[in-house]
Amino acid sequence: MLRKYQYAGAVQSLLYSFPESMHDVQYFLWMGDYESALQLAPDNEQALAARARNSFDTQMYADAAEDYDRLLLLHPDKMSYMLNKSVCLVNMGDYEEALRLLYQLDYEHSDDKNIRRVLAWALTCDHRLEQAAKIYQQLTDTGEQPSAEDYLNYGYCLWLSGDINAAADRFKSYVALQTGVDGNGSIFDDEWLHEHGISPTQVKLMQALVLA
Repeated sequence: MLRKYQYAGAVQSLLYSFPESMHDVQYFLWMGDYESALQLAPDNEQALAARARNSFDTQMYADAAEDYDRLLLLHPDKMSYMLNKSVCLVNMGDYEEALRLLYQLDYEHSDDKNIRRVLAWALTCDHRLEQAAKIYQQLTDTGEQPSAEDYLNYGYCLWLSGDINAAADRFKSYVALQTGVDGNGSIFDDEWLHEHGISPTQVKLMQALVLA
């Protein structure tokens, strides 16, 4: 109840008042001490999922993927865990395994746009650009308002394939959906682009073209 009404200080005071005899799994979950919770209950889903999220947020993708493996052993049909593991694998550069999972998810949940987005991004990272472009075309031509990230990542895909003008058009659509974007900093992930063969000079030229 204290957390519901955002009394964070009172929550901490209350939890710190608990005697050690009451330090059970639920206590450690309330404290956010997932390691201690898992020492008491190694298969606790809430603790595993929270630790996986924390690892992902701190870019410890291998640790997060390991926790998602454990979660999938416990809940093999839970789509979100498989999708999250796929994202970890993409960030780790293991595109083959990520795509294996993503093709399975896409087959089983063909209408899920989040799966399609991750699949398209994995294909882009793996330089399977024609396949990725087809998915991004579908995502941005749905008649609904596409995600700004769809335009950005579609632009990356087209850029890597050498279609500079089409890429610039997608980046302009991305900028139009953003707030606070100006010419003072790159709108791109320069490090990712460098890893995929786009030079700093090419980034500056594209930035000037998009924000002209």
